[in-house]
Amino acid sequence: METTKEKLIAHGGLTLMAEFNHGIGLKNLCGKYLPKPESNRGFKSSIFVDTLVMMLQAGGSSLEDIRELKNEEGLMKLIGRDILPNPDTVGDWLRRIGKTDQSGILFSM
Repeated sequence: METTKEKLIAHGGLTLMAEFNHGIGLKNLCGKYLPKPESNRGFKSSIFVDTLVMMLQAGGSSLEDIRELKNEEGLMKLIGRDILPNPDTVGDWLRRIGKTDQSGILFSM
């Protein structure tokens, strides 16, 4: 047996899904149809959508599952991401881009 300092990745299959998301043009679609950040420091819509899609592809069912992905340093390095938004930030973004009318039906801005 040998020891190593390499990072282990629990969600290694997500690297393929990240490539798929990139290949179908998810980033470009988000830039075209979703609102731009309100400040120059905010995350782009594509980062939020990519984070949510990746969370769902990993089997997540709650925004809190984003924390698990965020802590996977090896995965983040493989998919070329430095940072993921916090679950609270993602929730705030979802509330900001969605509105409900008087019937309670959700529609986007």
